[in-house]
Amino acid sequence: MDEDVEPPENGNKNTAASGKETTNRPDHIASRPSALFLRFRWKYADDTIVPKVDDFPSGYPKLAAWIDSDPNYAEYRQYKYLRNRCLLYLQDKLAVLERRLSIFDEEDALEDSLILKSRDRDDEQSLPRRADLLAEIKSTIREYDELLCKTKEIMHWKKPTTRNRRSYVNYINNEGLLAEGEGEFIRYSEDLVALGGELEDSWLNGIVEDIVDSIPKRIAQFFFRSKAQKKRTSDDFIVYYDKSRLDFFIRLIMTIFSAILLMIPVFVLYAIEQSTGFAKDVVVLAFTLVFAVFLALLTKAKRHELFAATAGYVIVALLFYCFYF
Repeated sequence: MDEDVEPPENGNKNTAASGKETTNRPDHIASRPSALFLRFRWKYADDTIVPKVDDFPSGYPKLAAWIDSDPNYAEYRQYKYLRNRCLLYLQDKLAVLERRLSIFDEEDALEDSLILKSRDRDDEQSLPRRADLLAEIKSTIREYDELLCKTKEIMHWKKPTTRNRRSYVNYINNEGLLAEGEGEFIRYSEDLVALGGELEDSWLNGIVEDIVDSIPKRIAQFFFRSKAQKKRTSDDFIVYYDKSRLDFFIRLIMTIFSAILLMIPVFVLYAIEQSTGFAKDVVVLAFTLVFAVFLALLTKAKRHELFAATAGYVIVALLFYCFYF
């Protein structure tokens, strides 16, 4: 005979298909959101779709996919010559319109000076020439201002590095992606702008990449390439590096060099403790110059930042010198 079974209290217990009793614990689930998020995050990362450059048809599709694979390859012409031609044209057009407006003003000043004092009277003329002229001036000057501001903005964009431009040229030539003459744009090195990359890039980045290229491939892939970058292509001649990892490695190198440049003069001053004050001053001056050159060459520090960092280095060196010697 079946026994009567009391239904579980709401919100306390559920009976699973196996007959085991389970407890509803909404507060237990809410207390571990980080673990759940971590689980789904790793699963999503493994399932991420990464467009493979090799899967695109040869030509502009494959070139666009290759540019998309690394922001450093987003290099385009800015057409400075054409921009200047257009600016000169609009500038002269505005000068002509300006002269026409002056002529209208002079004629109306002689015939009916009230026209220059009342817009309504000017518009009531049978031929409202001034209103039409001002409308044309407004349209032209708007076009001129837009092109002028955009040209100024583009002139401040950074140029691509020689290393990245050379990689671009080699890829186009080796893959034969474009028809004859259509890949000539990349050879206008003085007219190119780089849309990608960081402003902090310097020649040290290129040296570090060359060093990474020289180490064993498995080690380089493990430390400097992400999983997504490994899926980009199966071509052994195309190598991608994770910029965040490279930047971290470069910052580490610069931190070590900075510490060395700060400590070496300390050891030198200890070594020449019995020397004259002039020799010690020369040591401080020499390492200050080395530190300033180090910042100027290996970073994109601005002038005031370079001055402030050098001044801080001198202060630290002089405090040590005055306190111990």
